[in-house]
Amino acid sequence: MKKILAFILAVTFVMSSASVLASAEHTHKPGNYPDLLKTEYTHSYICKYCSEVVTEYHDIDENGECDCGYFEHEHQATTYPIYTDTVHSFTCTVCKLTINENHILDENNECVCGYVDHEHVARIYSVINFDGYHTYICKYCGATITEKHEMDENGICACGYGAHTHTPDAYGFISDGHMYWCTECYSEVVELHTFDENGKCECGYVDPDQADFFVKMFQPLTMMFSLFRFFISSYTLGFKIGWEMGFGK
Repeated sequence: MKKILAFILAVTFVMSSASVLASAEHTHKPGNYPDLLKTEYTHSYICKYCSEVVTEYHDIDENGECDCGYFEHEHQATTYPIYTDTVHSFTCTVCKLTINENHILDENNECVCGYVDHEHVARIYSVINFDGYHTYICKYCGATITEKHEMDENGICACGYGAHTHTPDAYGFISDGHMYWCTECYSEVVELHTFDENGKCECGYVDPDQADFFVKMFQPLTMMFSLFRFFISSYTLGFKIGWEMGFGK
């Protein structure tokens, strides 16, 4: 019994000592440099002594190389799958890293990635009247643009806001607000709830502070049903919107 106890104490001492040594100050040393943890400017590795994930800037030597395997070179691209108004991304065919760069426009306001500097133009507006904004997809570049309404002298925005009272097809609502598709202009409208004196919004949602016990109990189910109706409305009116945008032509 004494031998067993002594053995347990010895093992405990060794483990405790190893833990102290591991936590002591040391110079981090990599086991390897995983490719997934490399970027254009940094590399990361797991220290072989303390298992800490260490991220460092590349340390380029006189030959233009880093210990992690990265080397200075001009990044090469065959395709540019992602670009926005300001940047594009591609996978370098040399180092296999994902590179993000700002557009460089030529004399024709074009970038090699395919982006063309232009004024965004809406084919059809999507979300209208959410805190004074509207959203649309640019028909030239496909970017999703969110802007504040700009009213003309008649109080009407180019998106159609102010031109007519939107007619809901079917409300879908959550606790914060509701959304619907307008049956006249095919716009998706997102609004905050507006409660009457009884605490009820026109979408059907009831203010929990004014709802009775049964309404509170069944409101989550009512909410799910409203979202299902909104989904069906989106599916059916989506065909009409798609046709207007030219997808069916």
